[in-house]
Amino acid sequence: MIAESCGAQFTSGAVYADDSLPTGRYDRYSNEYARAIYDAAALAGREDIIKAVSPSLKQQMKLWWDLLSPDGYGYPWGKEPRREISYMDTMEIAGF
Repeated sequence: MIAESCGAQFTSGAVYADDSLPTGRYDRYSNEYARAIYDAAALAGREDIIKAVSPSLKQQMKLWWDLLSPDGYGYPWGKEPRREISYMDTMEIAGF
């Protein structure tokens, strides 16, 4: 039940997670959320959720690397525009 609820946006075909349904607010947390859903689904053996979130992750990772600055930091954007947060996000994404 929790896996279905958390992954509902992705299993419904969404590419990005909406922070403010139904209004629409999309930012860097969509990437973190998708990675968390993917990891949880992998631990739970939920191939259906992994398959549903994979297109989102592929698209979001392309976007992330396109926004990477020349010095290796993710550009500060979204709710937390500090460079150190962008740096940590970049390291997490590289590790993922």
